Amino acid sequence: MLTLKRGNIVTAKRGSKGGYQLARSANEITLREVVSLIDGDSALPECLLRNREHCSEEEPCTAHKEWGKVRTTFLEFLDCNTIADIAEHDDPTLINK
Repeated sequence: MLTLKRGNIVTAKRGSKGGYQLARSANEITLREVVSLIDGDSALPECLLRNREHCSEEEPCTAHKEWGKVRTTFLEFLDCNTIADIAEHDDPTLINK
């Protein structure tokens, strides 16, 4: 929670009636913000098999083309969905912005 607080996702209030609450509206906080704060760059790898420096269009790894498609779809999902989106549904398969 401290990471989310430092990232301006939640605020904290001390005391017997304290706790955490969202710092902004749930529909303003993308999943990418949360994932990036919690997992950092490891959650959004540029290359599946090699370090970023060794994989490119000019020198692709064997997974480069297919991983690029998966990564793009994953990033679009994180960018297009918010905390509000996932909170609205009991069935996560319903999220398809």
